[in-house]
Amino acid sequence: MHTLSIGAVFTPSKWANFAIEKFNLLEKWLNGATVFDPTMGEGSLLIALVESALQQGHLIENLPTQNLYGVEMNGQYYQNFLEKVDKYRLAPVNFVNADIFFLPNNLRFDIVFGNPPWQTFANLPESYKEIAKPLYFKYDLVGKAQDLLLGGSRIDIC
Repeated sequence: MHTLSIGAVFTPSKWANFAIEKFNLLEKWLNGATVFDPTMGEGSLLIALVESALQQGHLIENLPTQNLYGVEMNGQYYQNFLEKVDKYRLAPVNFVNADIFFLPNNLRFDIVFGNPPWQTFANLPESYKEIAKPLYFKYDLVGKAQDLLLGGSRIDIC
């Protein structure tokens, strides 16, 4: 089980509900949109979406829970998520314990609903820096290795 906790910031339900309302996410999801949380932690954003529907009187068996997806790299957070959502009838196959940066890049979803990890390159665990370094080049966050030193090391992984 992967136990790294990189930049974990758990979204309070108040903020999750604000985003759901502000961007009309509940209606979009209920009308068939797929929703993906690429760094789901313990799933507070996805849980807030389901709970919003339940609070409006929708029955769990009528919700499009098969359209919810998520990824979490920390194994403990992932297990906590699975325990919390068992009662919501979510499709376990839609949720994976993996690093979003190393999943296939052909994943397609209608809505990305997430709170990314907030941590600079300089503050990443040493073991993860070596894994993450090539990504900074792949996604044009830095031009050369020297850019990861000094000021460039302040580039946030989010």
